[in-house]
Amino acid sequence: MGDGLVVQKSGLIERLDSKPGAISSDNPFYWYIHLQSLGKRAQTKEMVEEAVNGFNVDNHAYTILKVIAKKHLTREVCEIAVCKNGLNLKYVPEQYRDISMCMSAVRSDGGALHDVPTQILLGDKGYEICLTAVCNDFEGQTLSFVPDCYLRGKEGKALCEAAVRANGYALEYVPKRLITKELARAAIETPFPVKEILWPDGSCLARSAYRSYRPVLSLVPEKCMSEELVALSARLYPESLSYAPSEFVSRDLCLELVERDPMNLRYVPMPDKKLVDSALQANPRAILAVPESMLTLKRCRDALRRDPTIPIEKLPESHRKKLEKEFRSDAFVKYEPIALETPSVTDDETQAISCSDEPHAYDLSVADGSAETIYYISDIHLEHQLVKQPNDIVKLSLPEIQERIDNKIAELLASVSDARGTLLIGGDVADSIELEALFYERLTSFTERHERWWGRIFAVLGNHELWDGDPMGFKPARPIDEIIADYRQTMPRGVKLLENELFIVYKGLSGKVLDESTILDASVEELAEACANSTFLLLGGLGFSGLNPVYNAEMGLYRETVSTEEDIARSRRFRAVYEKVLASAGNLPVIVLTHTQMADWSDARYNPKWIYVSGHTHQNTFLLQRDGVAVFSDNQVGYKPQSWHLNGFTIDVHAYDPFKDYPNGIHQITREQYVEFNRCQGIMMQGMKHPGDLYALKYDGVYMFVLESASSLCLLEGGRRHKLDYDISYYYENLPEYVRKVRSAFMPYQKALSMVSDEVTAIGGSGGIHGCIVDIDWFNHIYLNPFDGKVTPYFALNTTDKLVFKNIEALLEFSPVPPRLSSGESMLMRYLGTPSREKKLPILSRASSKEWELAVVPQVVLDRSMYEPSRIMRSIQYIFDQNVLRVWNDAILAIDNNDDIQALPGASKLLDS
Repeated sequence: MGDGLVVQKSGLIERLDSKPGAISSDNPFYWYIHLQSLGKRAQTKEMVEEAVNGFNVDNHAYTILKVIAKKHLTREVCEIAVCKNGLNLKYVPEQYRDISMCMSAVRSDGGALHDVPTQILLGDKGYEICLTAVCNDFEGQTLSFVPDCYLRGKEGKALCEAAVRANGYALEYVPKRLITKELARAAIETPFPVKEILWPDGSCLARSAYRSYRPVLSLVPEKCMSEELVALSARLYPESLSYAPSEFVSRDLCLELVERDPMNLRYVPMPDKKLVDSALQANPRAILAVPESMLTLKRCRDALRRDPTIPIEKLPESHRKKLEKEFRSDAFVKYEPIALETPSVTDDETQAISCSDEPHAYDLSVADGSAETIYYISDIHLEHQLVKQPNDIVKLSLPEIQERIDNKIAELLASVSDARGTLLIGGDVADSIELEALFYERLTSFTERHERWWGRIFAVLGNHELWDGDPMGFKPARPIDEIIADYRQTMPRGVKLLENELFIVYKGLSGKVLDESTILDASVEELAEACANSTFLLLGGLGFSGLNPVYNAEMGLYRETVSTEEDIARSRRFRAVYEKVLASAGNLPVIVLTHTQMADWSDARYNPKWIYVSGHTHQNTFLLQRDGVAVFSDNQVGYKPQSWHLNGFTIDVHAYDPFKDYPNGIHQITREQYVEFNRCQGIMMQGMKHPGDLYALKYDGVYMFVLESASSLCLLEGGRRHKLDYDISYYYENLPEYVRKVRSAFMPYQKALSMVSDEVTAIGGSGGIHGCIVDIDWFNHIYLNPFDGKVTPYFALNTTDKLVFKNIEALLEFSPVPPRLSSGESMLMRYLGTPSREKKLPILSRASSKEWELAVVPQVVLDRSMYEPSRIMRSIQYIFDQNVLRVWNDAILAIDNNDDIQALPGASKLLDS
């Protein structure tokens, strides 16, 4: 540095860039994963031979020949593979699929019979191959692949018997004429095969071929059914009793099964009173297996007296109220909740109050590339939301609370079309670790009532979480960090709890959490580099309330856990982290998730580049300003029981460019760099599997990727190739002119957008431009169609529902949220009051159906087949989205600068997205 100071580096970038090594060669799945990622074209003969010898995993989902190039599938390679896993036979070339190969396959796995050629099945060794296959049948389906000609006579009988003795489920495929009582008995009493199955995550699961949902008894024809057979099956598999004809079910057998396990009562068809009472006497929980018609109030009451943990909600509704009055279940929540007085909103900005209970999705995206919706909710207060009266929570058992949480989560998930996005939860979920952990466990799990949340979940704690299950403050308070650590420990996988931490998706590939010390220890330059190279940034923490003069620790906001001094100190700590990130990433899109509002921990103004999400006040407000400020506190559930939903906002997906520091030129790159570039740009591809050298041609931020092999030069489109006619220098030399001509084709359209923007600004609107859209405000917009130049005013509450108006005057007057000036005056009045309106506002005064020649983009640079009104710029060309040239059209270079670019003969498409 010029002043002689040396910036101390904390090693942050080095730690972020350090990648875990490639999968170890000691990993059992090494060769499968290695060959799959490498691609078939890059494989060598020696590599393949080593792979088939070294890969010993017996898992039907991982057949090594599937990932090997056909040119390397020699007879020797195939023989080794099918001996280890017979299902590899599916990928053996036909010329090697002879008797010997097929026999080796079915010895390993009888299921390979499915892929044995018909001519071999019907040949001299066909019966022997089939017999071998059915004797090695794990799934019980191999007999279905046996030709009918072998299922006749003595040979057929022997084949079926061998199949059934290998796996009882083979009985399903035995011809009815060959099923005897003896064969049915053999099917039932034959032990089912068990296989240890290894998976890439290191788990090894023992899988039995038995299917409890479909016992073998269900496959036995009526002619072979007997009381003896039913008894044999029921003693081995009690659940099979449900599939037995009632005339073959003896009372003695039912009594025997119930004495062994009273819960077997659930499988008994039409149990009598004596059997029911016998089961209940042995185990009161058998009340859950009693048919509803026999669930008398007396039986339910007696069962509950002996076992109070029986969930009352599982008993008939007609008895439930009486039982709930008599029995107080073993309460999961041991404390009585308290409702605090809610803080007032302290922002001095003009706020819009959201009065609707319907979900909202605000579109904050400004670019024309990929966008993602971030969902949010806060202040769930489970103790209050699960019951009508807060004190009733202490009357609920764990199963009852689980059921009620599941119902509320189902309600929550029903408010969105896809549960795979990012979800922010802003604290005050519950007053205790146990109840909060239960909520997140149910949210991330499949239940009978709802699917799971598939996407990322980020959470912060609220002041209620710090009550630590003791709202009245009876217990000695624990240190805050100890409480936070316990919450972290209970969070399920997929939920990240942030406290003074910054979550980043570094280089678009891996999520990292930078904790408080890492952020403060790093230099601004280091942190700025880390943030600039990240595609998602989320700063989270409780925030605390040290700057709030009333609603702070002194008034009991945190009960006994946080003192006034610590409240102030914690607020300063979060502000220090906030200001460090602000200094490093002030111009980047950062989401700030806190429980308390910003005014509680900072007296600074909102950064218009950032998005703020908070709760705590129980007053649902949002703030959207023309300078870009976005503050969402409008999905706080609060104390009063109500329906739940998610709100959301849509933001641009920020792409990371690993080649941003490369100068203009031709650069040879690796396959890994090419794949990383595409993935970081959101361009989906599985890998680069074609042989040759890869080059990146870069000019003025625009890229063109080519693959040079011994025989050709190809332009790359993800993992696909398009043959080029000239050498690589030709394309680099012409790239600047090519890009210039493409961009110049859009100059009139861009000028037209600017003119629309100027007129919108003149009547008091925002005038912000993104893609083909000019913003009037957050909800009202003007769409300029590049195909015909038509100007269309419309209202949009979210990215999917739009209301179109015939002209700007109609929108200003009849929009569901009419645009207003900062003074509160209607923008319609400003528009109507403009002197000589048609001269000063010629575009806004046009009818929306009238075409505007200036705003029509030349057809050569448009792809009409990809037209999507909501994302028009994505359909124009990749060069204006991810700056990647995907298709080369030499005709563009042939245009004289004075020529009409629309007159280009035969040009229908320049770049393909």
